[in-house]
This record gives sequence, C-alpha cells and structure tokens, in this order.
Amino acid sequence: MCISSVLPVLSISSSVQSFSLIFKCILYCIYILYFFSPEMYTLVLRTQPSSSELTLQPSAEARAVALKYQKPGPSSAAKVKLPARVCEEARARLSLRGGDPNPQEVLAESELQLGQYRGQTLRWLLGNDVGNAVAVIASHERERESDPSQTPLMVHKDALTSYARLFPPMVAAIARRKMSEGSKSVRGLDSTLVGFGAHA
Repeated sequence: MCISSVLPVLSISSSVQSFSLIFKCILYCIYILYFFSPEMYTLVLRTQPSSSELTLQPSAEARAVALKYQKPGPSSAAKVKLPARVCEEARARLSLRGGDPNPQEVLAESELQLGQYRGQTLRWLLGNDVGNAVAVIASHERERESDPSQTPLMVHKDALTSYARLFPPMVAAIARRKMSEGSKSVRGLDSTLVGFGAHA
C-alpha cells in the first residue's frame, strides 16, 4: 500500500481522536459546572400551590427521615457537638464540593443538633420542613428573652435563627407563628378569667 493512500486515513483518525478529546472536555466542564457551581447551594423554599406563601407541611423526604428517627433501635441521644466543630465540618464539606465557605454557606451547611432531623443541614431543614423550623425558632426567640446563656444547644438554635432570618419569607412565617401563639395565649387567658368569674 502506498503512503499517499495511508495519509488520508491517518488524517481522519487524528480528526476523530481530536473531536473525541474535545467532546470529553466539554462533558467534563458541564459536569463541573452542574455539580460544583454555586447554584447547587441555593436554598429552595417550598410554597403553597398557586401562592407565594410557604408551605408548613413536611416534604416526603422529611417524613421519611422523621419516621426513621421514630423507629425503635439504639438510642440516638448523642452529645451535642460544639459549635466550633459544627462550623469546621461545614467548611470541610464545602471545600470538598468546591463551594465558597462564606459565613452564609457555612451556616447553611451546618448540621442540626436537635430533634428528629438531627444531622441534617440547616439548608435541608428549611427546604424540607419549614413548619418545624418556624416552631423551633419562635420558641427559641421567646426563650432568648429571658435566657442569655451560651450553651452549645442555645448557640446552635441561634445559628438556625440567624440563617432562617436571611430569607424574607421565613421572617414572615416566623412572625405569623409568634402572632398565632400570642393570640392563643390571649384566648386561653380570656377563658381562664371567664371560668374564674363563673365560679366566684
């Protein structure tokens, strides 16, 4: 076979290999952009159908996590992690995924240290069970009015509160919860006074 007949074949083969390499590079770039872009850390709050109001019902994933927590088994009552350790672990996860370890993202990636969702991140909680988060925060803020302590658990609740209040819809949901609980307290007080009067 003469060289002139081989050269076109080699040229085509080289072109195919070059195209294949370029194609692989493009796929790799898409993979990096999809899995490691800042958008992956964006919080998505679930809303009511045809409404901008947040849904307080847990997601299917949250219900599954809660069900697993409630199943009988070895005690899950683990020691509350120190806030510094929680922050270190959050930064490590962000670095591993190529994320930006800024204060907001560290908060978002911090693990919850209480309740049935313990071990899930704060971002996960707000994205899967706003009702639970709102209840914890409303209770914590009332508690903070008379308790300035800096125990690990209180600091963790402070972190959850700080993170949730970065989002206006969460601020509104917390306010509605506190207003509702305040109204219930007033109604309870009224009932007590009426009952007292009836027995006087």
